[in-house]
Amino acid sequence: MASSVATPDAPAKDPHLPPLHRVGDVAAPKAPDDIPAARLEDGALTDLIVKLAYTVSRFTTDWARQQLHLSLPLVQELLLEVCREGMLEELLTTSQVSSHYRITDRGREFAARCLEVCGYIGPAPVRLETYAAMLRWQFASSPQVLPEHVASALSGLVLTQKAGQLAGLAVSSGRSLFVYGPSGNGKSSLGRQIHSALQGDFWVPYAISVGNTVIRVFDDQSHQRVAIPGEKAGTID
Repeated sequence: MASSVATPDAPAKDPHLPPLHRVGDVAAPKAPDDIPAARLEDGALTDLIVKLAYTVSRFTTDWARQQLHLSLPLVQELLLEVCREGMLEELLTTSQVSSHYRITDRGREFAARCLEVCGYIGPAPVRLETYAAMLRWQFASSPQVLPEHVASALSGLVLTQKAGQLAGLAVSSGRSLFVYGPSGNGKSSLGRQIHSALQGDFWVPYAISVGNTVIRVFDDQSHQRVAIPGEKAGTID
């Protein structure tokens, strides 16, 4: 993320905006340290960690943290809870912060039922409302889109002046753009190029949660992770 987007100030009236902290010169969403701070549906994270355990014969605390992209305190809390419910079994403690685990028969039955409802296994999602609030904050904090930014982004296309102006208005508004017309008139090309008119980088989650449904957002083909000076592993997951 570009430093021009960085500011610790958050709109006080948006209850869905996650807490922010600084990573180098960048303002980043703070990783939750406990289950309530994650703001997800009840049981969403425990269901996810049991489904994850279902995919391997045994695993460690650190492996679960890396797979879920959650903070260590939160993963420890989740593991303790599911062990207490008899769905995981702690096999070996290797340090104060790491242990080895395996899923129990009860956990396998539970994971199978969870997978029938939602087959997603991967990094922990964020709520749709949180994602929307973070996007609103980022658009409000990002540099203004200037005509020269739009002209540069669309320089490879042959467009009328009016079409270029409308594209510029759409980008600067921070809202969705609906492009329609006959096949072959450049809709896809416009969509691929116009995003470069936006200055800076934007936080996107790996996935979003809508009720019992998880929708993947991050795509290696469409998104690129930006290296941030001063970033530490696990800090901004």
